[in-house]
Amino acid sequence: EEEENSFAYENEAVGNNDGLERRNFLEPPTPSSSSPLDLATIPDNNISQDKHPDTLYRSTRRKYCDKCQFYPPLRSHHCSTCNACIATFDHHCHFLGTCIGERNHWRFWWFIVLNIVAVKTSLDIVSSSSLTVSAFVYGSNATTTTSSSDDVKLALGTAIKIIAKLYMYPIFFIATILLTIHTLLAIGNCTTFEFTKGADHIDYLRGTRVMDFPFGRDGLLKNIIIFFRRDDAYQSLCLRSNANIDCNGSKKPMNNRWVPIVWKVPEVINRESEEWWHHPMENKYWKCC
Repeated sequence: EEEENSFAYENEAVGNNDGLERRNFLEPPTPSSSSPLDLATIPDNNISQDKHPDTLYRSTRRKYCDKCQFYPPLRSHHCSTCNACIATFDHHCHFLGTCIGERNHWRFWWFIVLNIVAVKTSLDIVSSSSLTVSAFVYGSNATTTTSSSDDVKLALGTAIKIIAKLYMYPIFFIATILLTIHTLLAIGNCTTFEFTKGADHIDYLRGTRVMDFPFGRDGLLKNIIIFFRRDDAYQSLCLRSNANIDCNGSKKPMNNRWVPIVWKVPEVINRESEEWWHHPMENKYWKCC
């Protein structure tokens, strides 16, 4: 039964080569949980803020989900369309008919890139064609058209070119904007859900600002690596390359099983620190927004 749930799979915590920890979150938080901060999800627990003064949120889990009936991991969100809690939820894509989250965000980024390449190639083909697309459609030569019939064909070909550009340019610009946004989110280890909702609507972001990126303070390179390695595509590559060692560093087969990431709880941000590179968007020297 556990294998049918998107969060089911390994009972024990597993270390990761890049410092990530993965764990099954279907089990309720108990004193024997891998992370003691799990207990902070339960009311009247014995985990006090005094013991974790540097954290903005006191749990590696979110509040209890009545629909899924478990405590989902940090950064997850219940999608009403999919009727499931999605790990590291980004958004629900109605165009693809699925949620974008921890398991497919990297591939979604490449989906946008390939869309831009395809549309740009189509635009180049249209732009490089002669003024008479009718030369291709009708098999006539535009440079020698003199009759009224050829003039109609020339006008029709030009209209086709204009309509094609009017159709493709908006797609190209929208896709470019999406790529820019999701690239920014990737290098900051952030999601669309977190960036748009912010601290006003997300409990674990309280105390942060719009450009704080509380989960992406380990450096640009590490954020990019995490963005790739958390995707199912990376897990599949590891399983194919070595059947005895999984992508989480465990020396046992994964059996195509997936485990959600245990995200480190956000820490208090010191904007007055001399180490401005830990908070490049807003610090004691400048403020971007």
